[in-house]
Amino acid sequence: MEEYKNLFFERQKALEKARQDRNHEEILRIYNERTEYNPNSLSSTPEIIKRHRKVHNGLTVEYLTDTYFELLQKIQQADKENNIQELLLNAQLSLGLIEPLIIHSYKNYNSFEIKTIPAIEKGLKYFSVTGIIGQVKNISDLVNFFTELHFYKPEVDQAFKRLELASKIYSLIKDNGDCQQSKIKKALNYDNGKFVSTTVYYMTKIGKLEKYNNGKTNFVKIK
Repeated sequence: MEEYKNLFFERQKALEKARQDRNHEEILRIYNERTEYNPNSLSSTPEIIKRHRKVHNGLTVEYLTDTYFELLQKIQQADKENNIQELLLNAQLSLGLIEPLIIHSYKNYNSFEIKTIPAIEKGLKYFSVTGIIGQVKNISDLVNFFTELHFYKPEVDQAFKRLELASKIYSLIKDNGDCQQSKIKKALNYDNGKFVSTTVYYMTKIGKLEKYNNGKTNFVKIK
């Protein structure tokens, strides 16, 4: 992807020359110019990124970026409707469009300032509690490969912990029956009660667990 990071300066140089020449047609051509998506892969490039590049090879960065934002709207709508299956489907499709999004940002602004990527944020939460470790690893590979995404490293680490904890919570309830939510932390000998609580929350969101009240006491059961 490094070969794309000079696009901004090349474009600015061409625009400056066109302005000096008062060549309005050339200015318009530069603004409308499309960039082909065809980054070089190295032996160290993660397989998930190689697959994304192969699928999108030859398409334009602009088209792929537009597609990213279309999928973003679908993710946000699915989140509002609590349609987790639809959310994760579109999140998975969006992961392959993050590199074109980064390239597009460098081409136009010489930086990448986007700090919220729902495909990563929601994906890490829900893929982890559904036990889909392959998708968590795919996101981890993306985050570790692109320096622009390194700010997500703590969330990746948390997702792997949540994946393990969700499995333990599910096994606890499956083996022992309905469980008082406040006692899960002690039963698993787990220090972080808040993390247990949020993990149970996401497990109920995806339909693996169900909460109910017995008097004033909250219980959790397998759904």
